[in-house]
Amino acid sequence: MASQGHNCTAVVVSVVLTILLHSHGLSTMLLHGRAERDIGQTSYSTRNNFTGDNTLHEHLQQNKDDNSKQLLEQTGNVEKVHSNLCPGECTCNTNSENQGLYVDCRARSLNAIPRLPRNTRIVDLSHNRIADITPGIFAGLEQLSVINIQSNEIQYLTNETFGSIPNLTRLILSDLKLKRIAECTFCKLDNLRELDLSYNRHLTMRMTSPLVKAFKGISRKIESLNIARVNIRNDRNTFVLQRHFFKGLQSTKLKTLDISGNNLAILMPGFSFNLNSIEHIKIAMNYIVNIPYIDILTISKTIRTFDASYQSYPRDRNMGPLQIRSRKKRDVLQMPLIFPKKLQKRDSQALFEHCSEMWPAPPHLEELYLHHLSRGIDAVHRYTCLGDNSLRIADISFANIFKWNGPIIGLNKLQYLYMQGNFFNYFALDGFDYLPRLEALYLSQNNMGNLVINHDSEGRLFANLTTMKTLDIAANNIEYMSENAIFNMVNLSNLNMSFNQIYNFSLDLSRHNNIKNINLSHNEIHLIAAKQRQMLDDLKKRTNYTLDLTGNALTCGCGESLLSLKWMTALERREMFPGFFEYKCVFDNGSVLAFDQINVEELWNDCHRVDMTPYVISGSLLLCIIMVLAIGKLVHYNRWTLRYWYYVLRKSYRQKRLMEMHNEVIIEYDAFVSFHADSTQWVVDDLCSFERDNDFQFCIHLRDWMPGTYIQENIVQSVDKSRKTLLLVTKEFSTSQYCLYEMYMARNVLFDKGVDVLVLILLDPAEVILAQPINKVLKHLIQRKSYIQWPGTHFWSNLKAALAQDEVRPLTA
Repeated sequence: MASQGHNCTAVVVSVVLTILLHSHGLSTMLLHGRAERDIGQTSYSTRNNFTGDNTLHEHLQQNKDDNSKQLLEQTGNVEKVHSNLCPGECTCNTNSENQGLYVDCRARSLNAIPRLPRNTRIVDLSHNRIADITPGIFAGLEQLSVINIQSNEIQYLTNETFGSIPNLTRLILSDLKLKRIAECTFCKLDNLRELDLSYNRHLTMRMTSPLVKAFKGISRKIESLNIARVNIRNDRNTFVLQRHFFKGLQSTKLKTLDISGNNLAILMPGFSFNLNSIEHIKIAMNYIVNIPYIDILTISKTIRTFDASYQSYPRDRNMGPLQIRSRKKRDVLQMPLIFPKKLQKRDSQALFEHCSEMWPAPPHLEELYLHHLSRGIDAVHRYTCLGDNSLRIADISFANIFKWNGPIIGLNKLQYLYMQGNFFNYFALDGFDYLPRLEALYLSQNNMGNLVINHDSEGRLFANLTTMKTLDIAANNIEYMSENAIFNMVNLSNLNMSFNQIYNFSLDLSRHNNIKNINLSHNEIHLIAAKQRQMLDDLKKRTNYTLDLTGNALTCGCGESLLSLKWMTALERREMFPGFFEYKCVFDNGSVLAFDQINVEELWNDCHRVDMTPYVISGSLLLCIIMVLAIGKLVHYNRWTLRYWYYVLRKSYRQKRLMEMHNEVIIEYDAFVSFHADSTQWVVDDLCSFERDNDFQFCIHLRDWMPGTYIQENIVQSVDKSRKTLLLVTKEFSTSQYCLYEMYMARNVLFDKGVDVLVLILLDPAEVILAQPINKVLKHLIQRKSYIQWPGTHFWSNLKAALAQDEVRPLTA
């Protein structure tokens, strides 16, 4: 762990990624040719995180199983040979030029290597049970150039195992049980160019590994070495790659090295000093947290392909989190840098002012793979400047990059950029500037719609990508794209906008003559507007293209949607829609019909048939208006007669309701008296005397309430058991919450039973009471309802009459 204190400040992500922080190649899986990717056929799912062994095993297993197929391809056109010299357990073939035999002994349950014909050029002994290689078994086979012994039971190799095979160029020893390889095992193989020792799980990559000795004396012509998956006896621990591990390769011309899947976490400074000619390095599927800066400078002189994908967090329990720091300022004045002309004209101080980070770049690096990184990078700094470089392909998909502050300056040769699955939470509007040769950009699964595209009304994001041929922005929550979004991409051939929420396809394609595929599947497009239909027809005259609308809820209504449907279903256009007869059409009533079941002519006739519904509705409304006006005029003419009958009927209803109330409720009191404490003396002296003299029974709370009962309950019971409620209103009445509560309870009888039981008695003059702030309801009652004023000549007679009356007028009378 002490090595972290040296120049090991560049992380797989933080150095190389920031050095050439753009990536994803449409071609090449390192060491195994170009991987084809179909822009229109991708199914987008949730984010893909590398979990370790399963993905590792599947990826490397493909490479193992391809060896035999490659041998067949290398042989060319073969013919089966029937010869007594061919081993009985095997099959012998030769090509048309008769350039030696291809002896196929794959999966024959062999326990030993059979004698081979002297003209054998390629022998495939894979997938057998061979436990030992007899010394001298390959002697005299001067044409032998390829040996494949993968997937057998061999545990030991000695310096006599292969002897001298003068023309052997390729030796495949993967997936054996190797535990020991003697020093100088490969010394006599002078022309060996490719050695595969992958999947030998017991070899390890410690300095005590048999590999360290096996590399000594190896052919100087060796060009490719595969030692992937040899360090996994204990999958729970991670390891350190020591400085002198490759010392035996110092004098070779090794160009390709694969150390994938070896649980490596730390590369010690100087590990690359013995790799003088290295061009292709694959360190994928490890747990690497740093690449020493000194080694970056070493390999940068020759490196062409670099693959550090699928890096996960270290699983060693004894290894704590490693702090990753990158040196942000370096002396770039002595390194060749290339910048835009407007920056080149400025002095060195101006460069520092405009570049947030300045990095030298491996001048020959063409392909960079940094996808599926568990330990990513928080942000790409704005105006990161790179030195002169040859990068063409860069892959940083699923690399946990959250902020793209961009742009990056210096990627002048970049052609293919893969950025899928990073789910950015910020992306600069000019993030794709300074990419003058970019041809393919893969941006799916990045939430670019919500971040940028939905708000980019002027099409600024892609404005400078004039050389673009393939653009993949699928699964990005895009709802809207500006007409000018791809206006400058005049060479565009493939456009993938599938799995978004686009509801209106309105891109300007007037300058595009090379477009072949437009994928708008699984969006929310309901129709193709008239302007766009005309543009697509014009485009069809210039280029033969397809427009995929699978998975869109196209509408089958009338109006514009019908015109769009008729345009799509025309015979001359059906071929431009992949899976045309699988398209679905939704009607206004919610029913769904497949395109092959739609009769457009019948639908057209239905839409243009005269619909009487508007006329019927209009006539009905007119008739209703006439009737309302007539009734209104009749009511106005007889208004006084109607008012008279209203009061007659209402009085009849009140009397009936009062009789029902008397039958339902037991009346105990003639009146409930509601008064303020200041009026107590008047009640005791005057009102009680009136009660006795006229044989009335009043409910007075001081005398008649049941002790121990809640006040509110007493109030409700007193109102219900009394025919009337007397409100003794003074200027203090409105200040009592209980007085107001009694008033509201008595007033509710009107709304509940249709009978007004309130009798207002004003002990103070009305103008005195109304002159001060009082309750709004009480004020309304005083102003709208007849009351009895104290004192007065006819006060007692009026009160007696009010109490004797079975029905009183409503509040609004």
